[in-house]
Amino acid sequence: MTGLCHAVLFFLLWDVVLAVAVPSPTNVKLHCHNFDNLLTWNYDEFPPGLQFKVEIFPYSEDKGCTEPLWVEPPTLEANLSHLSDPENSYWVTVKAVMENQSEPLPDGGIEFSYSKLSPVSQHCSVDLPPLTVTPLPDHQIRIQFQHPWEFYKSKIQSCKKRKKKRELPTFKYDVTVDKKTDTVYCDERMCEKVLHLDPQQKKHCLDIDGQFLNTEVKSTNHCVQPPNEEKPYIYIVVVVAVVTVVVAMTVLVMVYRKKTRPSTTLPNILKRFITVKPPTIPGVQDPIHTLEVEPSSPTPLISDVEDVEIKTPNYDSRSSPLPIYEVSQDNDEGPSAGERPAYMEGKKLEEDESDEEKAVFQSDYERRSLPNKRAVED
Repeated sequence: MTGLCHAVLFFLLWDVVLAVAVPSPTNVKLHCHNFDNLLTWNYDEFPPGLQFKVEIFPYSEDKGCTEPLWVEPPTLEANLSHLSDPENSYWVTVKAVMENQSEPLPDGGIEFSYSKLSPVSQHCSVDLPPLTVTPLPDHQIRIQFQHPWEFYKSKIQSCKKRKKKRELPTFKYDVTVDKKTDTVYCDERMCEKVLHLDPQQKKHCLDIDGQFLNTEVKSTNHCVQPPNEEKPYIYIVVVVAVVTVVVAMTVLVMVYRKKTRPSTTLPNILKRFITVKPPTIPGVQDPIHTLEVEPSSPTPLISDVEDVEIKTPNYDSRSSPLPIYEVSQDNDEGPSAGERPAYMEGKKLEEDESDEEKAVFQSDYERRSLPNKRAVED
């Protein structure tokens, strides 16, 4: 009996010696941020058969994430990103284990959670998604960013098997600019807010802090320059000035070409305002055109003659080389057809000119008196 007691005591002491002989990992740390979790530790020597065992103890009743992780040296870290449920908390430990030996008791361990309401020693957080700042008139800016849940949902994992898909949670955040804080609630996939700036400040810095599902969201200090307060009419003035200069130069070029090349035609709109004189040759005067004025009578010499017929009488080509035309009016009776004129018979010649003129051609011309031969001779 005494020998059996000594044997049991010997084996117990041997286990204690072996346990003391395998030191525990040192400097154990958990890095958790943006749902990326990494457990690290240090270890001096790696004897044959050494392994590291990472044990996980979730605080919830779900046992889906309790499977331990085995790590082979010389690796001194373990990825625990699957422990990222904001509604749960975890306790993890790491210890060195030799083959065919009993495991030592867990040494301390680390408890953590992404929920800031959890009573754990280490709380994890996430960064605000990329922020877009757009300047607006009247000393305003618009901030836009994706909802943190939409941005990180591919990384968020849970040990629980959910039957329904999670709905978009409300993101509550406080934005501080120029020492003024506004509280905003975002229930959309894209969050945005218009902020008023202090015109006296030369530089504006934004600070945004919030939470969703009790997960803390922090942002880095984002500084922006004040928006440019140029008024729209400045651009209108610049455009009008440029158009005016272009039009003026175009007109000058066309006028110059017209003066140097007279064959060049100007647009119709320019012809109304610009009269281009043809080039003059030095020493050559332009011709002077005189205006001739003919004498006129106060009364018309010939009145309107109506229904005047020009008849071609029959004549004998053997006796007269040219035809004699006879002008008559409707009221006068001319010679009958085939009758020879009197002057062709030697009658009514120059001495009877007045009578012949009355019989052959009666007109409305003003008859002028012939001068006396004696008066002409005198």
